Amino acid sequence: MVKETTPNTTPSDFESVLDNNEKVIWTDKPVFAPYVLTVAWHHFFIIIFLGFFMVQFYKGGGAVNGNTPYVLMLAAVFLVDLYLLLSGFFNYSNLVYAYSNR
Repeated sequence: MVKETTPNTTPSDFESVLDNNEKVIWTDKPVFAPYVLTVAWHHFFIIIFLGFFMVQFYKGGGAVNGNTPYVLMLAAVFLVDLYLLLSGFFNYSNLVYAYSNR
């Protein structure tokens, strides 16, 4: 089934980055499920991997035995990656793909 799109209008956000003789040929939003699954796939294993090591450090007394900086570094990377994962969900409403003639 072919999806009908609206006429090709250039969003005002694109006008500031277009060159002099450049025109936007096509704009549309991506399909939600494949976009979100792609974002999730990139971050899923990193979050599981870091979460596993954080738990192992903590359960094994790693934080007590002077390894607190390592646990904090793992936690920081975990939280940044979790933020990047969730931003894919929350930024979808502002996302538009575009093709130009260049």
